[in-house]
Amino acid sequence: MKIYYAHSKRIYWSKREEKEIAVIQDKYPKAEIVNPSGIFRREMDWQLFMANEFPRMDLVVFSDFKGYIGKGVFEEINTAIGLEIPVLYLNENGELVDVFRFGEPNPEDWVFHCRMMAVIS
Repeated sequence: MKIYYAHSKRIYWSKREEKEIAVIQDKYPKAEIVNPSGIFRREMDWQLFMANEFPRMDLVVFSDFKGYIGKGVFEEINTAIGLEIPVLYLNENGELVDVFRFGEPNPEDWVFHCRMMAVIS
């Protein structure tokens, strides 16, 4: 199983990132976790990955940053849904939930692109 861990660049290489990866590993101990903080150096790297590797993911797990997701995470979630790849939200309590809702995207803001509106578990 391959899991793509979608999260804000604001938490790359942080304690929070380590904690979130540990939660995913705990829930899916045999899975390979694909962490973008270690593989993308340029936008072209991400674009190639999304075209060639992302469709092979079995699951996408995403987290927010201060109640928002950025534009890249938003696009990754929508791509996964379009490809019928299951998507789970990793909330601040370390729970993986499969029902979530976003506010209206702000095309002017890449970091605070879309607010998490409701999570129903």
